[in-house]
Amino acid sequence: MSPSKYILSPPEDLHPYIARHSDRNEDEVHFRNERRYFTPETSESEQFDPVYPDFDRWKHRPEEDQIFMNFVSKGYYTTSKVNFESISARSSLHESLPKISEQLGVQFSKILQIREGEINKIPATVPAPNGSSNEQLFTTNKIYDLAGPGFALPTRVTLTDNRKEAWLHDLSKPYVSLHNVSKYIPHGLKRKRVIEQCYKKQIPLKRAMWLIKCCFLIEIQQSKSKHSGNFIKSHTSPTVRSPTNANNNIESTKIHILKEWTESFINILEKLIFEMNQYYNDADKLKIWKVEISYFLKLLGNCYSVSLLDKNIFHRWLVEFVSKVENFEFLPITLHILMTFWDNITNINQNANQLKCRNSSNFLLSKITDMLLHKYYVVSNAKSMINDERYIINDIKKNNKLKDSILAILTTMIIKLFREQSLEVFLFPPSSWELYKPCLYEIVNKSQFIENADEIRKILELISYRNETLKNTTLITEEKVSSNDENFSNHHDHYFQWSQIQHDIKVIRISHIDTKFTTLLDDNTTEFDWTQYIERDPLNKSQIIQLVLWSIHPSRLSHYESNQLVAKLLLLQINSFDGFPEYEIEDTLWSLIFQIAKLDSQNLGNMIHLESLYLLLNILITYGIIKVSTYVRKLISSGIMYLQDSNDKFFHVVLLINLKISPLMKTQYNMVLRNVMEFDPYYFENYSFDQLAIKIDNIKESISGNLFDDGQSINTVNFDEINLPLGGKIMLAEWYLNHICSNTSLQPINRETLFNNFKFFCLNLKVSHHFYKWCEFIVYHQLLNDIETMALLIDILVSFQKLFSQYINDHVLFMKTFLFIYTKILRETDSVNFQIVSFMSFWKFFMKTFPMALTIDTDLRNDLSAIYEEDKTKRLALEQSKDLVQQLFDALSQNKSSITNLNFAELFQNNTKSLLSYKVQRSLEDFKRAKSVLTLLKSSSLHDYNKFMSIFLKRKNYSDTDLICLISNKLLSLEQIKTTLGGTWIMKLLVYLEEKAEELFTEEHTHFINTIYYEHCMIDYVRANFKTVLTLCDLKDNGQYKLFTRMLTKYGPSTKFAEISADVIIRLLNDHSEETNHILGDLLQYKGAIKENTPVNGDNELNETESEDDTSMSTETDYELFGLLDFTNLWIFQAYTLYNIDQIKVQDNYGDKLAKFIFDIIEFTQNDTICSKIFDRVSDIKVTAEIIEIFEKSLFDQILMNVEIPRNYLVIVIESIIALSKKNTEVTSTTLEMSDDSIKLLVSIISFFNNMDEFALGERESVMDVVMKIFTIHQAYILKYIVEHLQDKSTAGEMKTLISNMLCLFQKLSFSLRLKLILYEILSSLKSYSIYIATSDGEHDAVENFDSITPLSSGNSSGNLYSSCKSHTFDVPKELLKLPPLQVSSFTTKPTESKTNVTTPIGITPMNAERESSKGDIFNEQEKERWFIYDKKTRTYISKLKTQAYYNINSYQTDQDPIKSINNACYNLSLFDASFENKNPA
Repeated sequence: MSPSKYILSPPEDLHPYIARHSDRNEDEVHFRNERRYFTPETSESEQFDPVYPDFDRWKHRPEEDQIFMNFVSKGYYTTSKVNFESISARSSLHESLPKISEQLGVQFSKILQIREGEINKIPATVPAPNGSSNEQLFTTNKIYDLAGPGFALPTRVTLTDNRKEAWLHDLSKPYVSLHNVSKYIPHGLKRKRVIEQCYKKQIPLKRAMWLIKCCFLIEIQQSKSKHSGNFIKSHTSPTVRSPTNANNNIESTKIHILKEWTESFINILEKLIFEMNQYYNDADKLKIWKVEISYFLKLLGNCYSVSLLDKNIFHRWLVEFVSKVENFEFLPITLHILMTFWDNITNINQNANQLKCRNSSNFLLSKITDMLLHKYYVVSNAKSMINDERYIINDIKKNNKLKDSILAILTTMIIKLFREQSLEVFLFPPSSWELYKPCLYEIVNKSQFIENADEIRKILELISYRNETLKNTTLITEEKVSSNDENFSNHHDHYFQWSQIQHDIKVIRISHIDTKFTTLLDDNTTEFDWTQYIERDPLNKSQIIQLVLWSIHPSRLSHYESNQLVAKLLLLQINSFDGFPEYEIEDTLWSLIFQIAKLDSQNLGNMIHLESLYLLLNILITYGIIKVSTYVRKLISSGIMYLQDSNDKFFHVVLLINLKISPLMKTQYNMVLRNVMEFDPYYFENYSFDQLAIKIDNIKESISGNLFDDGQSINTVNFDEINLPLGGKIMLAEWYLNHICSNTSLQPINRETLFNNFKFFCLNLKVSHHFYKWCEFIVYHQLLNDIETMALLIDILVSFQKLFSQYINDHVLFMKTFLFIYTKILRETDSVNFQIVSFMSFWKFFMKTFPMALTIDTDLRNDLSAIYEEDKTKRLALEQSKDLVQQLFDALSQNKSSITNLNFAELFQNNTKSLLSYKVQRSLEDFKRAKSVLTLLKSSSLHDYNKFMSIFLKRKNYSDTDLICLISNKLLSLEQIKTTLGGTWIMKLLVYLEEKAEELFTEEHTHFINTIYYEHCMIDYVRANFKTVLTLCDLKDNGQYKLFTRMLTKYGPSTKFAEISADVIIRLLNDHSEETNHILGDLLQYKGAIKENTPVNGDNELNETESEDDTSMSTETDYELFGLLDFTNLWIFQAYTLYNIDQIKVQDNYGDKLAKFIFDIIEFTQNDTICSKIFDRVSDIKVTAEIIEIFEKSLFDQILMNVEIPRNYLVIVIESIIALSKKNTEVTSTTLEMSDDSIKLLVSIISFFNNMDEFALGERESVMDVVMKIFTIHQAYILKYIVEHLQDKSTAGEMKTLISNMLCLFQKLSFSLRLKLILYEILSSLKSYSIYIATSDGEHDAVENFDSITPLSSGNSSGNLYSSCKSHTFDVPKELLKLPPLQVSSFTTKPTESKTNVTTPIGITPMNAERESSKGDIFNEQEKERWFIYDKKTRTYISKLKTQAYYNINSYQTDQDPIKSINNACYNLSLFDASFENKNPA
């Protein structure tokens, strides 16, 4: 390397020495020919060739003899410039030598630049010889583009491994001469081996490049020789054995070798990148890795620049690799590599004829855009960028710094795409666009200080609208989005409206119902991530109302987690998004309560479950989402409490009594109760704050007066007699929880205490939250007494698993403590049951339900896996070891009788008899011992156990409770009952559970029957055999009919059982068509099995209206039942719709009756948008096509009649068409056809729109949106229809008129960019398809023509396209070919100013239309009579004069560029510190 002081600047004072040809001999000329070009011939007598100073071998020249004679022979002498030469010479040299050496270094640097830049670049072609008559170039024999003519590769020799290593070592040392090393290259250096040796030995880059080039060219040369030999030896004909074929084979081989070298580079780069995380804990290795990756990237860049890689393959791999990198550790280096090759990857300045390359580049750019935005979304939503075990507490500052730096890199690359690439790369699928849209807006907002920020915003707006048009977005989606921007307090929607069936029945009517949200609520699996859902799709007002009404609806009583789920979603909504108005949520909820209060008893019972409402409000009060004080203020300010004829006040009083009241609210609470004393003194006398306190104190004394022995004292409280409201129950639960947790001497908890507390908290007081708090307390304090207690706790957690996931705060800590109790404590204290009882199902349940917890804490995952394997090993040991079974039996048996002396049948019979005699003996110890022995028998020999259990079942010497006892203690399965006794016994047990569930929780059964597990077991069986259980129901039996209704309403809304439920309903209606209204009435107005209890008067008013419910379902027509449709019973009406369509299909005039059926539904539901979802169960393709045609014809007729169309009706039409068309496309995979009548109506509508002015079109924007969407749904078929009619001369004129109308309409749509983009998409597709058909003649060139004239190509070739398409099958309309390209200017209208009529002589002459500017541009008619300022220097007219009145202009700052508006009056006034005061002269 040259010294650093050598300045490598371009040569300025270095001139070549001109030598004559006569001064050189032939050898010299031959040598020169190999190194540089000949100079062209001149008219001079002698030819000269420029010769630069170089390091060539010495040749004697005549000039050197002349120099020798003049200087050397005579000598050279210069006089001294000083008197004392011996003294001054040293100082003179000391001063002059550094300057001379620096100048010499500069000159040598220039010499090196000229040598590398001009001389060493040996051309692949040389001029033709002088004797040649033509001036064509001839190509010399060369190996590859890297080598010139006459280049000879070093020889290859075979060396031992030691000598090969020594050769590579010498090559890596800069002080070893390359001339000596390059005499030969050892064998065995090929591709990956060469590259690895280069970066491992850190060979200098220039030497490494020389080695790689040589190895690459040797491989090319060997391939060339091989193909040449095969070509000569071939026995093919001379025609086939042509040089062209041989060259093609060689070229293909070169491409293959280049691909293999590229793959070698890629493999090594992947290996180096992924080695990074292996050296985190080793600083020395990490330092070596940094040196290697840095060197390799430089080597890769050099090879890339000289085309030693296949750039297309490398580009595709790099983009794919970056997109697959998910670990944040590798993201910085991968982004650095991507930025290194960014300019080459995103370069699209390719030959326009290379369509394949251009399309590949466009595809790669689209993939890069998608990948960058996805990375931006992932990084911006990542909670932590640091994944290092050394960081116990996450370093927030470092984490934010890493995130900001990565986001800055991604932002830079995305902004470059905005500026440099086509807008087509920002088109995404609808699912991706929903994720990327916020990211794009965030990126653009960050770039507000970047140059051309306004242009980028315009591009983003166009991209946003374009992606929205590509989605099947509808008006209902737009309204949903807009509802988030509106103020909640400005809405006064009525959520309950009168039905069309009878005027005394109300139904739920919510605008913008989200049926997908309802489906998620009905499913609500424990694995579903609600946090991510709320972050991605925040709730709006309609969804909040929908959520609350869903949780308190009688048909959703089976969702025991609904109230807690509402609170969770509202908290996520409030906490996840800054600035979300929390107080507006509270106002919305209280406004809903005031509307509920206006319902009469019948409608209240049909739509609201009061106990669920009270529970929900108290939970929201606990979390602080709503406040009782706000409710009391609203209640007093409304004046409802003072109206004599208002029944609302009684509802509010009962609701207030059931809310938790703090002592601070005592005065306001009592004041509300006093206000209704004149109407009914019952409330204040029994439920005043003091009376509630007295009742609670009495219960406290009753509980505290008894000893806390197994929690029996709480069973003495009779809540039915006390009639304590829910607010008082919550206060009592808080006291009791504090009491049992603050006891100084904490006693171990046994099974009876656990069950009694569960019954007290969850069943009597209805406060599950307090029970789970107590469960956390006993687990963290390790108070579980034995395995039996732990088993009951596990049954509770699994049976109410959705509460387990919501109430337990830290699942990891809870489970770790749970495992510690099981493995460290109970293993020793209850060793026998530890060996017998297995909890494998619970370990598996936790691993499946909480995968995120196991991902975060690997120790917990390992512990769970270990304990799961241990339980499996215990089960195998019991099956294989008789000695172990004998030991366990001895420990359980009091008389120490040997298990070998008793046969299996005797043990089974004795212990079964002892177990089922609990009703008589009441011995808990004997019951537990028999249960343990039977469990041991089942674990040791499952086959024998099942055989004897089957014998026991066949004898039928037992009662229903005996079977329930066996099932609840996990000694008998329902599958075994079904197999042995049949399905009727299953139905009998289900009916028993339905009718006598409360009896199982009595004290008589609680010690012997595990009712919690039994209910969970029955639920699991019904879910696993849902269709079978429904089929087994005998609907003539009243109990089984109620069971059938309950199961159908409980599981029917779930996605898993929706199809089965629909089939069952249709079959039921077909079998009992005369009782359709009765069956649907039972399903629609099902109130659940739990009775509504109110603390008022102790009776239930809603039960009195049950007989009215049955009579209310009588209707005059068959379809009036649809008037009861709402989001809670949509699944029922979907099945009922399918049933009616099946009935209509077999009738005459099928189309007319189907149309009547559809429009009757819309009429009875009062144009409710939820009607668009009732056809989701229709799967017949012919029916779906018929429904689509009915909707389209109806809509088109109304448009042409110029009548006002309700917005909700438009939503119903377009939502139904979109849903049915998707279903049609999924089934048939073909384009959706459109009838000729509908197409003709569509053509008339486009002409109708075209005849309107812009103002009239703006008023019909919603209608146009629906029409355009219908056009896009049938787009492929309609375009084919248009082109076919263009080919027919009789109809070509009509189609050209249609195209002309569409183009004119495109120009008119300045008020809606969305509509303009939809229409542009249609026109561009029509243009592409028309050109494709017009230029295709069945040959291969048709595809080429189609690719080259797509709308994505340049927009300035319409004239050539028209000439190329004119003489083919048909003439493509010239106006269509002139469709502008997709760019911002095509969709933004230039601002037009009103013509100035002022002709006041102000000394400025108006510019005429005939006058031309200096640029030769003629101003059009619109510029006529406009006032301009004339610039004398440029001789051009510049900025227009503005003569706006002062009071019409806010400020000069409103102009984007005030400098250009120098003639603005207000701006001029501001320059002189003047102002204008608009005063009234009167």
